[in-house]
Amino acid sequence: MEGSPSTSEHSLYSSYREMLLEHLFAGAVMSHLWRNVVGRLEMLRSQVDDSGYDLVLEANGACRHQCGLAE
Repeated sequence: MEGSPSTSEHSLYSSYREMLLEHLFAGAVMSHLWRNVVGRLEMLRSQVDDSGYDLVLEANGACRHQCGLAE
């Protein structure tokens, strides 16, 4: 396709893009919880990709695992 980036262009800043998406996602969740007066939010971030998750969020006793944020 004309004008579409190559695979190497997509992978050039892949770690940066992944962190950017993770922060945007976490910010959107925090914003939603703040607007809906949900108290405390706990976030756990995996430092290594072999843990099976990228981000774990816990609020009001509900725990969610987020995998593959950049996919």
